[in-house]
Amino acid sequence: MESQKKYKFKRVVAQVSQNNRFALYLGI
Repeated sequence: MESQKKYKFKRVVAQVSQNNRFALYLGI
């Protein structure tokens, strides 16, 4: 159960960092 929480957290962090990179690329 604990590892599943960590996995979900990592996925969210990866998504956010991807969005940030995309925003930087667009110059926002």
